[in-house]
Amino acid sequence: MPNTLIVGIDVSSQSLVVRFMDQDGNGPSKSFSTSNDLEGADKLISDIIAYALKIDASYIKIGMESTSNYAWHLPLHLASSPELLNFNPLFYVLNPSVVKGFKKTYTHLPKTDDIDAFVIADCIRFGRVKPSKLPDFRYAALQRLARFRYHLI
Repeated sequence: MPNTLIVGIDVSSQSLVVRFMDQDGNGPSKSFSTSNDLEGADKLISDIIAYALKIDASYIKIGMESTSNYAWHLPLHLASSPELLNFNPLFYVLNPSVVKGFKKTYTHLPKTDDIDAFVIADCIRFGRVKPSKLPDFRYAALQRLARFRYHLI
C-alpha cells in the first residue's frame, strides 16, 4: 500500500504551525513553525517534499482550518506548486467547528497551535472529511471584491 503524508497546518496572521504524520499516525513528535508569507509558504513546500521523500510517500493530504483572510492564499499557492504535483496533493480546508468537534475526542489536550496542527492532521487521517474544491484563480479577486461590497452595504 502506498504511503501518504498528512500535513496539518494551524494558520494565524503571522505564522503557520505545521505537523506531519503518515497514514498510521506516526511522525515527528514536534510541530514546526514558519512565517505566513511567500517565503514561509515556499519553505513549507520544500519541507513537505523533503519529508514525503523521507517516508517514500506517494500521496500528500494537506489540511488547515478556514480562517478567512489568513488562509485563503495558502492552499492556492500550494496547489500551484509544480513540485507538489508529483505527489497528487489533496487539500482540506476545514470548518473550524469540525476541528473543534473532532478535538473533543482528545479530552486531555490543551489549546495550543501545536496541538491544533496535530488535530487537523489526525482529523484528515481518519478520513471522515472530504477534500475541498479550491477556488479558481480567475474568480478569486472578483469573489473578494463582491464580498467586500456586500460587507460595506
